[in-house]
Amino acid sequence: MEAWLDRLAAALASGDLPGARAACAEAASLALAHYDREEPTLFARLEPHLPDFVRKLRLQHDEARELAAHLSNTGLPGAEWLQLARRFLAISQHNIIEEERDLFVLADRLR
Repeated sequence: MEAWLDRLAAALASGDLPGARAACAEAASLALAHYDREEPTLFARLEPHLPDFVRKLRLQHDEARELAAHLSNTGLPGAEWLQLARRFLAISQHNIIEEERDLFVLADRLR
């Protein structure tokens, strides 16, 4: 997923709107599939022990899902779409960092 987010970041930085739209669609698809797999497994296991942490990650997932839904609207003006795409990129990258730094470590401790 990180490679697709890097591709999106590069397309956004280059100003290539069609390339950014394609990269965003691919990154969003991967991210949403990842969230759908992760929530019923890792989140379910951690929630009884760390409800506030899991709630924070769920909110990040929900925000990314909402942004992805808006970004799939091809009728959005370019400037508005770019703003939403940058926010999607930021929340997705932030979520990956928090998961790598905290979620997977905590899940291993509970095994």
